[in-house]
Order: sequence, then C-alpha cells, then structure tokens
Amino acid sequence: MHELKMTRKKIAETNDYLRKEIDAKCKPSPKEKKQGTLGFIGPPPDKTRLTEELSEAVSFCDNERVDYLLAMGANPNYAGEHRNTLLIRAAACGDYRIVLSLIRAGAIINARNDSGKSALDCALANKIHCNVLFEGPYTDYDKCVEILKQNGAVWSASIWR
Repeated sequence: MHELKMTRKKIAETNDYLRKEIDAKCKPSPKEKKQGTLGFIGPPPDKTRLTEELSEAVSFCDNERVDYLLAMGANPNYAGEHRNTLLIRAAACGDYRIVLSLIRAGAIINARNDSGKSALDCALANKIHCNVLFEGPYTDYDKCVEILKQNGAVWSASIWR
C-alpha cells in the first residue's frame, strides 16, 4: 500500500513537472509578444522548401505567392544556377512588383552573378534587347530600373564595353 501511495505521488509530481515544462516551451517569447505573433502551430516550415517554392514563384511571376513565401521566411537572397539571385531573375524579366517585394524583404541589391552582372545590369540589358520577349501585364523595365536605382543599385560600366 505504501508503494502505491509513493507511485501516485511520483506520477503527480511528474505530471506537474511536465505541465510546467510544456507551459514554459509554449509561451510566446517577449519578441513574439511585441510583434503580435505567437509562432507556428506545429513544426516550423522547412526554410529550404520555402525558398525553392519562392524561386519557382519568381520564375512564374506570381507576385502574391512571392509575398506569401517571403512572409513565411523564405530566403530573398537565394542564388540558383550561375549565381543568379531571385532579384536578378525578377529584374531580367522586368517584373517590378516582384523586384519591389524582394527588395523590401532584404534582397542584396548589388549582388553579382557569374557573369558579373547585377539586377540593374540585367534589367537594362533586357530593356534594350528583349523588351518584346518578356512582355506581360507587370513588365516594365523602366519602373524596374527606377526602383533598383532608388534603392542603391549600381550598374557595371565594365560589362557594357
């Protein structure tokens, strides 16, 4: 009988301990309280998968999806083949909405690809050479160039020689 009481007491103590541990881990941090977010329900999203989806959304000029994935924590500085960043790809297509979304999310403006071109270089080159190829409802190379310059983009005079 004495052992049974001890076991029940141990179970009660263990349950109290576990409740405190769970409460401590589930409480929002001061940063989350300040931002008004309580974190994710369930496991946090896989950042690699989010970034792959972001790359795909940029390729298809899907601005709403780009904004959603950036809000979920996808990396705006992802660089794919030939070190073309998402910003370089968006500027090359002339989609000013995605260029602006990536800049607001912290994309590196003057990142260079393997050819030494930046997003501004690609926007200028495609404005001159491919304006008809990438024509879409939000294709505006002039606006892309303007947004990039306003945010500190510098073009490479050396690649234009």
